[in-house]
Amino acid sequence: MDKTKAKELNYVAKKLVAFHDKVIPFERWGKAYVDSETPIPLRFREEFYNELTHPDLGYRRSLEESVRWFGVRYV
Repeated sequence: MDKTKAKELNYVAKKLVAFHDKVIPFERWGKAYVDSETPIPLRFREEFYNELTHPDLGYRRSLEESVRWFGVRYV
């Protein structure tokens, strides 16, 4: 990932998270929260761990890359 791609992901993910009004779960919500740098509510921590072990390897690798780039915060 580079700065340009990260900026694009961040922009789109912020729109997605705002649209869903922080209602979890929606499909592949973990990546949207990480990419938008939106803190994950503590009550959804376990569900986020499940996202990290998602059966779709492409999604899981993409989520792992986003976590390395943006990090994860909880509130």
